[in-house]
Amino acid sequence: MKFASVKDFSQSPSKFFQLKDTVILTKNGKPIRAIVSMSEEELEDFILAQHLNLEQDAKKALKFSAQNKNISSEKLRAKFIKKAEL
Repeated sequence: MKFASVKDFSQSPSKFFQLKDTVILTKNGKPIRAIVSMSEEELEDFILAQHLNLEQDAKKALKFSAQNKNISSEKLRAKFIKKAEL
């Protein structure tokens, strides 16, 4: 993982896109964005996960499970189908 200021990035953006490593862009020393190298397959997975909020749903499921508030697989399946139709 590499870090670069917005100023460095704006002066030579192509240099950072050639890297295989993740680049964290910083402004005033604080992280503001990440540039991540990925394949076409990884991009598909990323887009699907972001669109369907899978990561957020997985965190909710773990929280519910810890509280013994589980839902049936049928309800879960219906929820995912509804989100996929949006």
